[in-house]
Amino acid sequence: MAEMLVQSDTKGLRILPALPAELASGRVSGLAAGPGVTVGLRWEHGNVVELSLAPRNSAAEGIHQERIGNWTGSVELRPGYLTRLVPAGNGFPASLVPLPNAGAHHCADAQTQGEADEGAVKGSEPHG
Repeated sequence: MAEMLVQSDTKGLRILPALPAELASGRVSGLAAGPGVTVGLRWEHGNVVELSLAPRNSAAEGIHQERIGNWTGSVELRPGYLTRLVPAGNGFPASLVPLPNAGAHHCADAQTQGEADEGAVKGSEPHG
């Protein structure tokens, strides 16, 4: 299931690479991806509306390549911060959000922090 939402390879993370139609909209938090990256993700109608990344360890800190649909870009992961990306125009500008417990390496959706269990996927079937 996790591989349908996030895939990692030597080039970086791919977001929603194989999303099934049954999960056209949903969210996930606490998903482990890549070398030490924790992902929080919210999508609607098959499109990313929010992506949150945080380093779980020092190996994950630094610049990472991310692929979201046709967009590819570099984002920075810093200790004690959540890197939040939301679609705007032709890209996904990033903002750094201080984590409530700066000493911990964890990630949750910035708007729904604490609502989902780690690794839980919440989705809905398409309507219509």
